[in-house]
Amino acid sequence: MHNRITSKFGLSSSCRTSFPLVAGSLLLVSAMMGCTAHSNRIAVQRWGAMRETLRDGRTEGRVRLTDFEGVDGAMAVGALEGLSGEVLILDGDVWLSRVNDLGVAKTTRGALQHERATLLTAACVTQWQEIPIDKDVPASAIENFLVDAARDAGFDPKDPVPFMVTGTLMDLELHVIAGACPLAASQGQAERTLRQPFRKSFATSSSKLVGFLVEGQEGVLTHHGSKMHTHALVGIDPPIMGHVDRVGIATGCVLYLPEP
Repeated sequence: MHNRITSKFGLSSSCRTSFPLVAGSLLLVSAMMGCTAHSNRIAVQRWGAMRETLRDGRTEGRVRLTDFEGVDGAMAVGALEGLSGEVLILDGDVWLSRVNDLGVAKTTRGALQHERATLLTAACVTQWQEIPIDKDVPASAIENFLVDAARDAGFDPKDPVPFMVTGTLMDLELHVIAGACPLAASQGQAERTLRQPFRKSFATSSSKLVGFLVEGQEGVLTHHGSKMHTHALVGIDPPIMGHVDRVGIATGCVLYLPEP
């Protein structure tokens, strides 16, 4: 599978550089304080960090989501300004999920000019290598499986590695944030004025898993105790997208890693 990049922002055909930001973005690359890391020549760019947004309450908008629309190969996961929902960008398509007043998550495609993310990790991949998965990978083993696969493909998981999985996922548990950290909400620590996160589980689902694998960046790119920050787009009608809390991979899925 080969995705060539044709960006309206003038990215090179290899797209190995950081996303340029237009004037409307709230955080300039020059002020990002080392928030861009290179994973085997794949530029991974970050706006915000887990700890400062979820624990410290710094949920201001940092990057405009329309900047990514139509950028072939652009992928990202994150949270909306004010922790008002989840963000998934896949091949230049922006997917947003929010929890309505009835406590139900609604997923929409496309972003408005005013919509920004407070937390976003993004990459732009020109070429993917396909790795068929020939055995079930239970949720308890998925992180070790991905670390081994990344190393076998020539990546150092201490740097962020973009990845995708397509096919049938098992034991999928996801949430859509609704103004407060899901952990705090589950422990009764969220403010009463904030809606509880929407949660959904699937024994099996035909889905796309999109995210980043990295070791040693807990509280920055990943939650504590985790090596990956991943969102799922579940192919039901209507579709649902959310942050993955737990997931396994069934035989026959395909893992996509960038070409080294």
